[in-house]
Order: sequence, then structure tokens, then C-alpha cells
Amino acid sequence: MYNLLEELILHLRLENKSVNTIYNYKLSLNDYLTYLQDEHKIKNVSKVDKENIRLYIKLLSDSGSYLLKGEKRLKKINYFINILKDNNKKENDKIKAEKSLKNIKRPLSAKSIRRVISAVKVFHKFLFLKNFSTIDPSSNIELPKIQKKIPDYLDIEDIEKILDNILKVYKSSNLKLRNHAIISLLYGCGLRVSEVCDIKMNDILIENKSNEGYIKVHGKGNKERLVPLIGKTFNNLNNYLKFDRMHFAMKKRNDEIFLSKSGKKLTRKIINDIINFSSKDLGLRIFPKPHTFRHSFATHLLKGGADLRFVQVLLGHSDISTTQIYTHMDKDYLKEIYKTHHPRA
Repeated sequence: MYNLLEELILHLRLENKSVNTIYNYKLSLNDYLTYLQDEHKIKNVSKVDKENIRLYIKLLSDSGSYLLKGEKRLKKINYFINILKDNNKKENDKIKAEKSLKNIKRPLSAKSIRRVISAVKVFHKFLFLKNFSTIDPSSNIELPKIQKKIPDYLDIEDIEKILDNILKVYKSSNLKLRNHAIISLLYGCGLRVSEVCDIKMNDILIENKSNEGYIKVHGKGNKERLVPLIGKTFNNLNNYLKFDRMHFAMKKRNDEIFLSKSGKKLTRKIINDIINFSSKDLGLRIFPKPHTFRHSFATHLLKGGADLRFVQVLLGHSDISTTQIYTHMDKDYLKEIYKTHHPRA
């Protein structure tokens, strides 16, 4: 069955699916296939039925992925189960084992389960269409419903605090301008962290030698979009390109704008570490992650009166319903809009 998984991965690459999508599919489906093989002794995909898939969903919701963290996790689970079954073990040891087991076997959220089962459905549909299987057992399997959470965002003052703090904490470092430009782009252009990592030198488009232009962003599904690059965001990026990038680029030839100390393409983990280091001890309302700046970008645009369709284009959302999660204006703002525009206010 694992050879069929490799067939699917090759197919996804040919369809230009993103590296992250392919990685997550492979991780999820490896977990799924290991479960089928170990728990149901299934070695041929034609033997998989709806009940197998439903039981797998139950496993995900009860105790998490089968091999979420690889073989080590499974070994730990078995280790603690054996302690609980061993009549010769002390009661205190069994209490500790039970506590450890609960910590390891955490259920997946509905959102995570949807992501895993979506991969399972893609896998079985691929097998059916390519005649590796005569049926698609996942065809009528419903994905668990999730309650859309209102995305949290930073206030403008908090974002300014973080940007100012970067200049302080990296004051004597040659990483100062790079890190300042990264946070500026996350917020000023509403980019995903993976999009920031992937920006190349020829993706920056300057118009008429003015201090503004566009970034050509390569988003999900390899879709391209243009995002305005103006004001402070332009200046912060320009300062990095003008004064600091050359020092990183000398060590290794790379086209990506943001490079590590060794001249390699920057990773999402490094950007996450930059945000964590720059945000600590600032007394922020929430502690930000890379996507928090994207949420803040969209929220502040809408609060400023931007049209929802305009924000949709800037974020690169194919469906406007995805953008609508950002219409979570505070009560005072909604009241003010109502008073201003409603004839009976």
C-alpha cells in the first residue's frame, strides 16, 4: 500500500501542489496506512471499507493520530500500558503511567481530523480513478463539522511595540534590518509565513523608480497575486536589501530575499523564533504567531473601511467565505457604523 502512497505523492507533485501540502498528505496517509495494516491486518487497498475509515476517525477523535510522532510515540504508549497491566508494579508507578498515557493520547481537534480525512479521501479517490481500486470507500464519509473561531489579532499599538522592540533587541546584530523587514511584510502585506520564505529578488516590482511597488506572491496552489508594497513596509524592506542582504548572500548563492546567517533560504521556524524573541516581555494582549500578523492586516483593513472583496484579493483567498471570518468588528465600531449609515439610527 505504501507504494501507492508514493504514486499519489508523485501525482501531487505533477499537479504542482505545495511542498507543505505534499508533506502533510504524506504524514497523514502514512499514519492511516500503518493503522490499517497494524489494527485491521489490511495489506491491499481493495480490502478497505467504510467501517475501517469510520473506526480510524474514532481513533483520531479519541486518542489522536496512530503514529503522530512516529514509532517512539507508539512504543511509549505500549510501555505505559504494560505498566498498568503488570500486577507487580507499585500503585504509584501505575498512577504515573496513567497520567503519562493521558498526556500522550490526546485527541485531535475537529479541524485536524478534517485535514487528515481530506487526505484519506484524496487517496481513495486517486486509487479509484487510476483503477488501483474498484470502489472508493471514502466517497460518502462526512468530514466533522468545525466551529469557525474568530481569529485573534494584535492592536496597531502592539504591532508598533514589536517593530520598535526588534530594533532594540537586535541593536548590535546584523540581523536587525532583516528581522524588521520580515515582521513588516507579515503585517504590511498580510503574507503567510511560507510566502515570506519563498519571496525571490525578481518578485519585487518597483514602479517608475518610486518608493513603492508590488510583491509578486506565490500562494497556495501555486497561485500568484500582486500585493502593494508601499510606505514603511517598502522602506523597511529596502533598507534590508540595500544594507544587509549582501552580507548573507556572499556565503551562498540564493535568489530568496530573506537568508539565514549561512546564506540559505530562511525557514518558518527561524521566523517563528524571531517573533517569539521580539515579542516577549512587552505585555501584549496576545502572544503572536506568524499568522497573527496576517489576521491583524485583514482586520485593520476592514476596520479602516476597506471592501471585503479587496481584502479577499490581497489575502489570496479563492472563496470570499474564508475572508468573512475577519468581519469581527468590535461592538463600539459596529454601533458607530450603524449610526452613520442607517436611516433610522
